[in-house]
Amino acid sequence: MIYKKSCFILTLLICYIWVNHASAEEIFHGTVVKMPWTKSGQSFCAGGSEYYVLDNDVRPYILSSYRDKEVSKETIEQQHTQLNTLIGQTVTITGKILKKEINPTQDCPEFSQCPAEINIASSCQWIQINTITPQ
Repeated sequence: MIYKKSCFILTLLICYIWVNHASAEEIFHGTVVKMPWTKSGQSFCAGGSEYYVLDNDVRPYILSSYRDKEVSKETIEQQHTQLNTLIGQTVTITGKILKKEINPTQDCPEFSQCPAEINIASSCQWIQINTITPQ
């Protein structure tokens, strides 16, 4: 009986740590770049026409994707307005990386809308912004 309770408590603890780690905020540094719409995977993942990326030494991260279902469209538009004033500037962003698996049959009902590189194994990643601080 004690063994079962210990295993259960340990399992709960591992789940708690995993959930909190997965949603933990990170700090990102880089330059804000405005990108034009293109028929590319990155543009598709941004979910709108023009979009913003954080260009750093690791990779360019999409900032505030319209594909983010946790944040309202109005909030994303406000963030894009702020990002527009920071183009070319170095910033520090706190936020978390979100990922969405792409299913072409659901996400691109007319396959001609999907970029060529979007296939069954594709996914999108972006930074869900909490704060933006110019340097």
